[in-house]
Amino acid sequence: MKLHYRPPFAWQHTLKFLQNRLIPGIEWVADEAYFRTIRYADTKGYFSIENDPVKHCLLLSVTLDDYQHLNPITQRIRALFDVDAPVAKIDSQLSPMLSSKLAYLPG
Repeated sequence: MKLHYRPPFAWQHTLKFLQNRLIPGIEWVADEAYFRTIRYADTKGYFSIENDPVKHCLLLSVTLDDYQHLNPITQRIRALFDVDAPVAKIDSQLSPMLSSKLAYLPG
C-alpha cells in the first residue's frame, strides 16, 4: 500500500527517532525500514514501512490474522508517520522562528 506525502519528508530523521525509542520485541529497524507488531481489538499482526522518495510515498506492508480492521489500523499508521500533515504550512510558519536559532530541518 502506498501512503503518499507532500515532500519534504524527513524519513532518515523519523527512522532514527523511532530507532532510538524502540520497544524490544515489538519494534525494530532494518534495511532503512521500520517494523512493528500490532494488536487492534482482536486482530494481531505486523507491518513494515519504508520510504520511496522518488514517488513521495511510504510503502506500507501489513500482515494481519484478520483484515476486518485494516482501515483503522492503516489510519493509525498514517497518524504515526504524520503523512497527512500540511508540511508546507508548518514549514512556512516554523522556518522564520527557528532558522536563525537552530539548524531547521524541513519536513
